[in-house]
Amino acid sequence: MVGAAPASALVLSDDTVSRYHVELDVLTAGLRVRDLRSTNGTYLEDEDDPIAETFLWSQQRFRLGETWLKVEAVDEPVAPSGRPRPNVQLGGLVGRSSQMQDVFRRAEHLARADGPVLLEGPVGSGRAAVARQMHRLSARAHKPLWTVDAELDASTLLFGQHGDSLLHKAHKGTLLLRNVDRLSAPLQADLSQAIERGTVRPHDHHRLDVRILATGADAAALEPALARHLGAAKVTIPRLADRRDEIIPLAEHFLQGAGWARIRIGPLTRRRLIEHDWPEEVAGLSRLVQRLPRPPDTADDALPSLPEIRAAFLNDLLRSHDGDVSAASADLSVPAAQLFRTLHAYDVDID
Repeated sequence: MVGAAPASALVLSDDTVSRYHVELDVLTAGLRVRDLRSTNGTYLEDEDDPIAETFLWSQQRFRLGETWLKVEAVDEPVAPSGRPRPNVQLGGLVGRSSQMQDVFRRAEHLARADGPVLLEGPVGSGRAAVARQMHRLSARAHKPLWTVDAELDASTLLFGQHGDSLLHKAHKGTLLLRNVDRLSAPLQADLSQAIERGTVRPHDHHRLDVRILATGADAAALEPALARHLGAAKVTIPRLADRRDEIIPLAEHFLQGAGWARIRIGPLTRRRLIEHDWPEEVAGLSRLVQRLPRPPDTADDALPSLPEIRAAFLNDLLRSHDGDVSAASADLSVPAAQLFRTLHAYDVDID
């Protein structure tokens, strides 16, 4: 977005330029310039009539109001395709697949910008975790990251009263708006107008200086105006089912993080984990894996496929100790008698 609005990617201090004057997109065919129904129009050099949409190439000029801009294409070195790219680490996040490495690279690049970013992906895929790391890498990292979930009382939290809204509190910092696609249509319109005005309310004198990171499962559910504001820069996180090679590294990471560093995931458990559909994505994998070594209880019934995967886990654990229940119980930090009862409950053949 290019215009006079503070939320534009390129802000122009020209009274003849509309708040959101044009939208620029880099495509294979060139730089696409699309006029956003501006007041004074968009003009190409040596042409008298305003344009609605066109493609430009390097060294071409165009005019917004009284401001001229020139397109320059800059060559950047590209690594040979045969050379592997170095792994990218995004904080403590685990992502070895090519898909997640691309996510980390894009998130790291956008973190150093200052515009809004939409993190799109299924619920539980780690969208908020990526957003938090983006804040940590940004120029606003010294300021707090404020979070609001659209499924809560987002209207009060976002807009509040008497300067106590999160949009005010996040001044100079970052606001993480979770599940933005679940905001009601009127609230989406209010948020879009606040971003466009640069103030929380129409007659406020306090200008907003807030970076918005938003998460959503379906960008198509956003109102068009809000989609334009938030979707100019997007990070798309793939489903866990589309990167199954990452399931075991993630599972081992979650086990170690829960204090089970001595436990390894055996072949039976690996197969069960990889074959599972994971409707709750990475969040569901984390919950299930951290429960595997614990004694079963009634809460287990709420976790899909846990009994089957736990039976495989117990078989692998016992095999790794050549059937020695005492040694296996030491890994689990439970009495041997308790492990005997669990093995019996899951029909694990001790012999």
